[in-house]
Amino acid sequence: VTVFHDAECSATVQKLMQRERGNRRYHSLPEVALRSSGAGAQPAFPRTDPDEVSTILYTSGTTGRPKGALLTHRNIIANALAACEVIHISSKDRFVVFLPLFHSFTYTVCVVLPLLRGAMLSLLPGVRPFQRVVKSLIMDRITLFVAIPTVYKILAEKDMPFFIKLLLNLRLCVSGAAPLPVKVIREFEAAFKVPLLEGYGLTEASPVVSINPLEKGMSKPGTVGKPLPGIDVMIVDDAGAPLPVGTPGELVVKGPNVMKGYLNRPEDTAKTIRDGWLFTGDIAALDEDGYIRIIDRKKDLIIVDGLNVYPYEVEEVLYRHPAVKDCSMIGVPHEHEEGKELGIMYVVLQESKNATAKDLRDYLAEHVAHYKIPRRFIFTEELPRTATGKIMKKELRVWYRERDMKRS
Repeated sequence: VTVFHDAECSATVQKLMQRERGNRRYHSLPEVALRSSGAGAQPAFPRTDPDEVSTILYTSGTTGRPKGALLTHRNIIANALAACEVIHISSKDRFVVFLPLFHSFTYTVCVVLPLLRGAMLSLLPGVRPFQRVVKSLIMDRITLFVAIPTVYKILAEKDMPFFIKLLLNLRLCVSGAAPLPVKVIREFEAAFKVPLLEGYGLTEASPVVSINPLEKGMSKPGTVGKPLPGIDVMIVDDAGAPLPVGTPGELVVKGPNVMKGYLNRPEDTAKTIRDGWLFTGDIAALDEDGYIRIIDRKKDLIIVDGLNVYPYEVEEVLYRHPAVKDCSMIGVPHEHEEGKELGIMYVVLQESKNATAKDLRDYLAEHVAHYKIPRRFIFTEELPRTATGKIMKKELRVWYRERDMKRS
């Protein structure tokens, strides 16, 4: 509803089951088709300006109110063509699409990209039941599988019969929309003998910025690869000055994929796009080979006793504990010392496995500096996620403030 009103939509296309009661007129697709071919109808394919807005895609809103990114025809086509070049898409490829189509990752990578190359699409209504996805992989002879980390976790952990793996026609798997733990990459590739490449993007960049190379031996797990052709990246400090190789700072992006701006938000646009550079809000570092390592969201940085703690760094270590299925670290205000923060780790344990807060604390102590270890570990059955699997840290802070802080 927020998006509907913010974008000032005059019409919607939706499933019958999603229709809301109210004073609105609905037309079936046959009616729409007839109306578009009437005497007063416009040409079916009017000539368009490449720099006209093609699509308004909304940010996930995990750190604030969703914003509408104005993406032009040039933005989306340039991004899809660059991705095609890197992962070698052809008309022989076959995709299965089950992620939400309103998300920029799905829209560009799973729809526009294959259509540009004349590849086959198998459209599913969702990821559940998961057996339907596996069936499509086999029956539709899918060659390129695009999914989010939670799906790859399920596949890596699933005790799938060996003969099913033999029936798969996959040549490549791509992960995006949320961070992919190195542990999952290793387990998935060992089980399926197919390369799993992690990429990085954001809605404002149409969305793909980088991906690991497909060529054998060139992928670097733990990084999100190199920028796509035609895209420039820099790591800058708070003043916008470039930082040397290996030094963490904000990742900024420039290229034909960068959005026109935010819908009806000129101040946010001016803050986010400066001199053609898109300020992503992500902390990252470049290595000597030009690979990008995403460290964390700038807004998720925790300051503990004046020292920087990047939650993702700690989460990545904790993921390797055999009893941990999922985890997410947030910063909260210190209960007794104003201006200070504490690290809180939410943990989901593997079924039939046990671990105490002390077990996890001792494990982290072997791998990270003492000040990075969370003050508290809170065990929960699941973590709040967006439709594309991104953990909603904003919601975790609400959980802590309204529920878990009182249990301290």
